Amino acid sequence: MKLFKIVIRILYSTLFLLTGCTSAGLSDCKNVTLQFQYTAGSSTDVFSKYIESVMLYVYDSKTGRYIKSLKITNTELQKKQAVQILLDPGSYDVICWGNVGDNTVFNDISLGESKAEATNFNTGKATTSDPLYFGRTTINVDPDLSETSALVDFVCAHIDIWMYTKGITDISSSGENISPILSVNGLKSNYDFNMQLITDSITYYPEAAYRDDKLVTIAHCSVLRFNENTSAQIKISKGSNGELIDNIDLSKFVSDNKIDLSGNGEINISILLEYSTLGLIIKVPNWDDVPVTPSW
Repeated sequence: MKLFKIVIRILYSTLFLLTGCTSAGLSDCKNVTLQFQYTAGSSTDVFSKYIESVMLYVYDSKTGRYIKSLKITNTELQKKQAVQILLDPGSYDVICWGNVGDNTVFNDISLGESKAEATNFNTGKATTSDPLYFGRTTINVDPDLSETSALVDFVCAHIDIWMYTKGITDISSSGENISPILSVNGLKSNYDFNMQLITDSITYYPEAAYRDDKLVTIAHCSVLRFNENTSAQIKISKGSNGELIDNIDLSKFVSDNKIDLSGNGEINISILLEYSTLGLIIKVPNWDDVPVTPSW
């Protein structure tokens, strides 16, 4: 029986050589299939709804050594929600980041899995982060290079913050209302390749739009995930001269409004800052009073 298995393995390896599928692997033959999935905390796969592209990184799971990387485009994902790659025998960690765009860069990729980072392209000050998603799996490739597959189950790696302000009067010399400057301070800007937050904080200055029909300024940014104990603050300043109007404790708003920041799905934080003769009212918006999204 042992001799039979040896003969079979030799024949299998010979077939790979004849077809060009060697472990050196400069052919189009692929022995690993990675299937992508994102359920947003439910039982339904909604990957195609939220994730448009994937950056994939492969590391030796024993040594952390960098092996290879590739980008799977939206065109490729529309054809097949999976990718096939060629790997030599061994055990590998596969790390995937979804929706990497102009706001994300990767540092120290070739230095090993423990050194690699995903970070905001802008340091210290940014308009937004990319709406990132994260997935990882471990896969083993047998010595005979037989085909194998694994599922990469993604989680949401960002939080969307929508800020609405009403009642701030800041008139320009031409008689037009100047939108306030909204910023979110004290959030992390880096993930390691386990999606753990690391290093320095960042300040977001999201793009804002003024809606004349609702007399409201709207600003939006995607940020890296944070928890209920965040020290982040939302600052409102005059657009004309930068004078600080208010500081809002984000953790208190989350607690007061019982916003759940746990889980692996989508999180949207919407906050209305409304000024009147009675002072500042901070609340979750009523969509009859403010639009769900701006007309950018």
